Amino acid sequence: MTPADETSTEDVPRISANQLATFMLAEEPGKVGIVEQARRPNPAKPAHYSQLRRILRDALANPVKEKSILADGHNFLAQRAANNSHSEFVRLDAERSLEILDKFAGMRNQLAGYDYRPPPPKQGKLFIRGVQVSADCDLLIYKKSGDNDLIGGLIFKLGQAIEEETDTAQKKREKKGRIASTLAYMNIAKNLAGQRAPATKLCWSVDAQSGDVWVAPANNTRLIGRVESACQIYRSLWNS
Repeated sequence: MTPADETSTEDVPRISANQLATFMLAEEPGKVGIVEQARRPNPAKPAHYSQLRRILRDALANPVKEKSILADGHNFLAQRAANNSHSEFVRLDAERSLEILDKFAGMRNQLAGYDYRPPPPKQGKLFIRGVQVSADCDLLIYKKSGDNDLIGGLIFKLGQAIEEETDTAQKKREKKGRIASTLAYMNIAKNLAGQRAPATKLCWSVDAQSGDVWVAPANNTRLIGRVESACQIYRSLWNS
């Protein structure tokens, strides 16, 4: 893996792993729009799917109580969706979260058989060519392989699915997933591995809406090079 650039500057270009994946596959006007949006964030606007993300994390990290956590989470979201005292944003977010939670049940078997652990509250920073990339893992994944203790991590992709997706759109979504899972691997290797060995096969982008799990490619040198080039372009647009 090519080492990420280090910087101590606080005022640096910022982007999330999923946003960077979108940036890498966008046309020029789309790239500019992504940078403009990142430069002018609205701190008063709540994050989409924050409650759903918490429910999924808690459920996978606690297999003994997983069913009750999911059931309680479903009830919680249903109450928020039906409560007119909440804002329209909160109610709509709860409605969409319920749809994703129901679809997550259909993909749960794909995620079975792994040891999921909550990540530390602060996962460190991932700097790539002067860009601060937020590649925080929603969960860590532990696995024993012979005498080796392996570690990976997953990043949830939460959003509305396209009912009738073209082959081109599906391939584009897969590419985004591979990029996001590779960024998860880079974050694990730099900030979270400790005494464990980072494993690409345990680094995933989990699309809870579509049911797809995109695994980081084992041979990731070329993809990491593309990520670094994209971050250079992103930083140039940010500074201009």
